[in-house]
Parts: sequence; structure tokens; C-alpha cells
Amino acid sequence: MRFLPQDERDIPLSVRFETSGVWPILREMYGLDATGAAIAMALLDAFLYYQMVSYSRSRSHYDDRKNHPLLSYRKVVGAVDFMGAQGLITDNKQMPGCRGWQSAMAGTNEFLESIAGMSDGLPLDLPRYPIELRDKDGRPIVVPPCREVGRMLRQLWELNEVIASTAILSGDGRRLDAALVRIFNKEMSRGGRFYACGRSWQNIPSLERQFVTINGEATTELDFATLHAAMLYSEVGATPPDDSYAIEPWPRDLVKRSFLTLINAKTFQAALGAIANSREMLAFMGHDMRGRLASAKNLISDIKGRHQPVAEFFHKDAGARLMRKDSDLAAAILKKLLANGVVGLPVHDSFLVPASKSAQLEEVMHDCAAQIGLKDSKVTYPTLQPPPTSTISPYVVTF
Repeated sequence: MRFLPQDERDIPLSVRFETSGVWPILREMYGLDATGAAIAMALLDAFLYYQMVSYSRSRSHYDDRKNHPLLSYRKVVGAVDFMGAQGLITDNKQMPGCRGWQSAMAGTNEFLESIAGMSDGLPLDLPRYPIELRDKDGRPIVVPPCREVGRMLRQLWELNEVIASTAILSGDGRRLDAALVRIFNKEMSRGGRFYACGRSWQNIPSLERQFVTINGEATTELDFATLHAAMLYSEVGATPPDDSYAIEPWPRDLVKRSFLTLINAKTFQAALGAIANSREMLAFMGHDMRGRLASAKNLISDIKGRHQPVAEFFHKDAGARLMRKDSDLAAAILKKLLANGVVGLPVHDSFLVPASKSAQLEEVMHDCAAQIGLKDSKVTYPTLQPPPTSTISPYVVTF
């Protein structure tokens, strides 16, 4: 199973081939074919992070020429229906026409308990081609060959080989090692972030990430705060506020969500609807839709007023372009760390390293950021401190 970003609400279904060694056992135990066995392993992985596995029941979603051979419409829907009839899963089928939502499934407790531990000790699956380019519907399309793609591939192969030889564990001893891929959206100038395939240090909550160990050593996570805001200000030659998300009287988490939505949305209407219906706005305003819409309009106006130098970029689909920029920054940081013998684990715009290497990581982040025009960075502690029992010392690198 490769967990790749498609829908943040659930984990999208795909195949983790290294689990194939246990597929015959699942056939003997439950009569599952190869697709059903792959689904079972996906459900087990998802359960560890309290998530469901999403899949499509629409025939038009599948393209047998591009999908994994085990993930055809007939095989997936047939396996899911068989597992449902056997009482192995709960299946939340989505009604036709509900755009943006897929069906989702979870293993029953009895089923998951019976297969728990089956994938322990299996070798890490290293993808031969860890770069994906996706069309507007999220389907893989051909990556155009060029020297730049070749350099990306060589870096990913090297990173994945290092990760495969590194012990990356959660606080309770679960394996979190996973191969990295870079995923681009519609064209190579959009996206490109590093995603870990499977249960990994990326999938766990940030509070749990404080307890991740690398080769038995506690870790530090350093973060680029308000990175996309800093990038936009850099593009226009202006200096961003000390805290781009602090706008009275709005809650900071609501401002942050709304600012990022404005950067990523294609139209004002799309941004308005997304902000009005966000979890943060719902917590702030309650269920009054009219009140949420009015507040969303006022908040957008306040954000544009505070960030007038970069307001031209709002609701213009700038997010994917900025992701390409921050993913190249992440690639430069990981490359420099690896050259210095340091294992770095990316979480988009933050990085985990052994705690003894935190000062080295900070220096590398500053240096690489300066090379793309992001200067005068400073290091501060985050507002949320780790529990007293933690040996981790997290920082935030702020521009």
C-alpha cells in the first residue's frame, strides 16, 4: 500500500507490494484474493492512525492502463463487497454524484486483531520510479523525461536507500520508515512535495511526532513558519509582518487556514465558501451559515488589508506554484543534510533529525532559505511545548 495525498479525510487505496508474502495466508484464512489481501493490509495500516481507506465505486474513476493491475474497478469493488459480506469491514458507500467525496472503509476490530502484526518485519518497498505527475482528476500521467527529473530520481533513490537502513520508530515502538515520492500536479511546475508511502512519521499527529526516534535517538523537528507568506513577500521585494497570521480579533488558527485558502483557491467564490465552511470558522461562529459567510467576507477583507503587498496573489491558484518552490527548498535541505551524514525526514516544510543534529539542521535551513531569497530568519520555540516527559526540543524557524 502506498498512501499518497488525495483526500485528507481518508487514506486513498493503493498497493504495497512488499506485503505480498502474507497474501497467501489471508487467502487461506479468509478466502481473499490478491486485491482483497492488499486491501486488508491497507486497512491495518490505516487503523494505526485512526483513519479509513477511501476508494471509488465509480467505473469512470479507473483506468486499467495507468492503475496498478490489482486496482481495477471490477477487482476493487468485488473485493470490497466480498469483505463486507463476510463481516470483515464496515463500508461507507458514497452516493453517486457526491463530488469531492469517495466511499471509505475500515476493518472491523475482530478482523484487524486477527491480522495484527502480519506486516511486521517485512522489508521496506522502494519504488523504482518515485516521481508522479497527476492530472486534474488525480490520475497518474507520463512524467516528461529531462535532466531535472533525472536529478530528482537520483536524490530520491539515495534518500530511500538511507531510510531503508535507518530505524525510525514511534514512541510506542511502531515502525515509521517509509519510502519517499515526489508528486506533481498537472505539470512539473506545480507541487512536487515529498510524501511518505505508508504509515510513517508524516501520518502521525504532531504531538506524537515529538516521540519519534531515529536509530534510537530522540528527535527535533524544525519548521519554516508562514513559509508561503514569506515566499510571496520575497517575490514582490517586501518584508512580511512578524506574524502573518495575527490579525485581531480573529483566532490565529482561523486566519492561518483562511490565508492559505486564499493562496490556493482559484476564485474568490471558492475561497469564500471554503473559509465559511472550515472547521475553524465553524468553531468560531457556530452553525449559522449566514453568519459564517458574513464573517468570511470580513475576514478576507481584513487579510487583504493586512497583506496588501501580496493581495494580488489571492484566489489566483498560487498555492501549487509555491509548493513547487517549497519542495525544491526541501530537496536542497535534505541533500545538504545527507552530504553531512545526517538523516532528515521531511514533513513538507518541516524536518525531523536526531536531536544532536538540531543546530546543524537549523544552519542548513537558514542557508538554503537564503539561497532562494528568504533572509533574516530567526528561531523561536513554538507556542505548544512538549510534555515534561519528552526529551525532544522542538523549534520553529520563522521568517
